[in-house]
Amino acid sequence: MSALCRETRASASTVSAALRQLQAEGLVAVVPGGGAFVKGVPPSLPDSAAAPRPRPGLARWQSLKQEMGSDILRSVYPPGSELPSGKELSARHGASHATVRQALESLARDGRVERHGRGYRVAWPTPPRSRARLVLVSPITNMGSLAKYNARSSEFWQVLQKECLRLRVGFEVRTMEQHLAAVATDREGASTLGCLVLMLGCREPHMARLPGHLLELARGGRPVAVLDDDGRFQMGPVVEALAAHPGVRFYGMGVDTTSGRAVGRYLLSHGHRRVAVFSLVDSSVWCRARAAGIEQVYAEAGLPEGVVRCTMPQYATLEAISRAATGREPYTTFQRHLEEFRASIPSVTANLIDTFFSLHTDFYLWLHFMHGEMRPLFDRTLAGRSITAWVAVSDMLAFLALGYLTDRGVRLPEELSLVGMDNLTEAFGAGLSSYDFNVPGTVRAMLDHILHYQAGARATPPVGLVEIEGQVMERRTSGPAAGEKGTAGAGK
Repeated sequence: MSALCRETRASASTVSAALRQLQAEGLVAVVPGGGAFVKGVPPSLPDSAAAPRPRPGLARWQSLKQEMGSDILRSVYPPGSELPSGKELSARHGASHATVRQALESLARDGRVERHGRGYRVAWPTPPRSRARLVLVSPITNMGSLAKYNARSSEFWQVLQKECLRLRVGFEVRTMEQHLAAVATDREGASTLGCLVLMLGCREPHMARLPGHLLELARGGRPVAVLDDDGRFQMGPVVEALAAHPGVRFYGMGVDTTSGRAVGRYLLSHGHRRVAVFSLVDSSVWCRARAAGIEQVYAEAGLPEGVVRCTMPQYATLEAISRAATGREPYTTFQRHLEEFRASIPSVTANLIDTFFSLHTDFYLWLHFMHGEMRPLFDRTLAGRSITAWVAVSDMLAFLALGYLTDRGVRLPEELSLVGMDNLTEAFGAGLSSYDFNVPGTVRAMLDHILHYQAGARATPPVGLVEIEGQVMERRTSGPAAGEKGTAGAGK
C-alpha cells in the first residue's frame, strides 16, 4: 500500500477505494494479508533467496546499486534490454533522482550497464580477449548424454551453446579430475576465462570429493560458476570455506523456495485459498523446497492452513521408490529382454543402449509403477471439497494427476486447477500449466559472473545459492478458483 501511495502520490484512502473498484470489476484479486494482485498475472516480487537484502552500513546509492544489480542477475532486466527511466526507477525504489543517477553511473563503471540514448541498457558481457574459452566440468562428459540427463539439461545445453557462439567463446568438457590435472600442470593458458561446474548426474563418490575440488579451483584464481539442479549438495560448510574466494558462485534450478513462491503467488492471484501440493518424499531437497515455497507465501497471506501436503509415506527416499519399481513387472521382463539383446551386438553399440536405457527407459517404467501407487493418494485428495487447485512438484507427477482427473471426469480448470513444475515440451502439448525455471536466465547469469569477474568487477558474491526466478506458463489446466467445487468428480 505504501509503495502505491508513493508512486501515485495519493492518500491511503484513495488507493484503497481504487483497489475496491478494480476488485469489483474483476481486474484484481485482494488476498487478506497478502496484498492485491492483477488477475492472471503472477506478481514478480523478489524473494529473499534470489534477491539478497542490502548489507547494513551501505550508503543509499550503494544499496540501490545492489538491488538493481540483483535484478540484472535474475534477468529481470536481461542483457541488451533498456532500463526504466530515471523517474520510474526513483518511484520504484523510493530513491531520489541523484541517488538513482549515482547507482547507475557506478554500474556503468563496472560494465554492467551502458549509455543508450538518453537512458541506460544492460550491457552484453564480452570476452576480454580473442580466442577465449570456458571449461565445463561435469561427471557426464558425453555431450549427447549430458543434454538428455533430465528435464532441464537439454535446454541448458542448447542455451549455453548459443550464448557461447554469440560471445565467440569456445568450450571444452572435462571431468573434475581432468581439469584439476590441467590446472596443476599449468596447461590452462591465458585464454581460459573460467570454469562452469555442472552437477548433473553427480554420484555420491563425486559428491564427497567435490568440496575439496572446488577449493582447489578457487585457489587457481579463475572464476567458477557451480550449477546444482537437485539440491543434494550441502552448501553451508562449503560456502563458509569459500567465503574468501569471491570468484566462486553457486546457482540452482528448482532447489530452493523461489519456484514454489512464484507458484504460490500465482494461485493466490487466482483466488485459490486452499491447495494440495503433491511431492514424492520429503527427504528430497528439491521436493521439500518447492512445497515449502508455496507454504511460505500462503502463511504470509494469512492462510497458514491453505496448503495440504500430499506425499508417499510408505517410501522414505526416492531410492526406495526406484528399488520398489525395478523389482516389479514390466520392468524385470524388459530388463531381461534388453540383456539378451545386448549379448548379440557389438560392445560399442551395447554401451550406447546402456546410456539410453539408464536415461530414458528406466524413467518411463518408473512412471508406470507410480501410476498405480499414486491413485489412492489422488482419491483421498479429491475428496477434499475445499481444495480448488492441485500442484505437482514436477511435470511428470502432474501428468499422472492429469490422467487421473481426466478418468474421473473432473473438468479443468472449471472444477479444479492443476499446475506442474518443469515446463516440459510435453506440458505445452498437453495444455498443462507449468512453472518455467528460466534456464536462459540461469545460463546468462553464470556467464555474466565469469565474464565480469574476468573483466575486473570482483564484487563479493551473495552468500548461498542463487536461483533465477521464472514464471508460471498458464495453459488450459488452471484458472480462477471456482466459487464452490461442489461434487466435482464424486461418484464418476
